[in-house]
Amino acid sequence: MKRSLIVLTLALLFTTTAALLMGNPIILQLVEASSFHMGLRAAMMIILIALLVYRPPRSFASRACLLLLASVMSTAAVHQFFSYQLGLIDALVYVEVAIILALEGLESKPKLILGAGLPPRSRKIPVRYVT
Repeated sequence: MKRSLIVLTLALLFTTTAALLMGNPIILQLVEASSFHMGLRAAMMIILIALLVYRPPRSFASRACLLLLASVMSTAAVHQFFSYQLGLIDALVYVEVAIILALEGLESKPKLILGAGLPPRSRKIPVRYVT
């Protein structure tokens, strides 16, 4: 589920970037065309591709950085949208990427399930990764 959400968000980012580069007038009304936001879209695409490539479990520091980035990105997107500095599609995509980053940052640790599938006298503790 998360992988498909990340892939669809990447497709949306790529589509809006391509439409801006081609000069589509409808997209230009809903998306910010400044070079800062173009760079931000490219950075978001790189981060999402990195999330697709690197599999969990991640370290605590990387999850904390993802959560910090998610909170900063969502508050900045909402603030810029309500102060008329950001287009509607950009604001929705930025908040969506922030939600994806927060979900990846809040990934659960592997849970120990004691004695699952083993005879009752066994002393081994199997570890299952529950996502």
